[in-house]
Amino acid sequence: MPLPERTKTITLEAAGAPEFSVTFIRMQGMPYAEMLKVYAKPPEGMTDLDHIKQKFAALIESWTVEDYDGNIYPLPKNDDTVIDRFPTVFIERISEEMLLDAGTGLDLVNGNKTSSQQDL
Repeated sequence: MPLPERTKTITLEAAGAPEFSVTFIRMQGMPYAEMLKVYAKPPEGMTDLDHIKQKFAALIESWTVEDYDGNIYPLPKNDDTVIDRFPTVFIERISEEMLLDAGTGLDLVNGNKTSSQQDL
């Protein structure tokens, strides 16, 4: 049996931007020690929101998403403010894909099951 793929690349077509792609690190392909670090409890004093942003940043490998001036957004691991400037619809789409790929069936943004998981 081959090893699981380490990354997955998606387009943002479902969010209305088929020209943009995002590559994220897949939980199934992540070394166990790295997974534990990413999904560990937040450090004392860190808000839940900042912890979610930190996890998101750790999982984004690359993207081709441009801002309104045509410049590619910096990766969140290189600029911790980029998520606050990033279009919400893109965050929702990327998060949904990450969670579906991990098999959780959860909607990170709304705290509900995703539409594909409603019957479970």
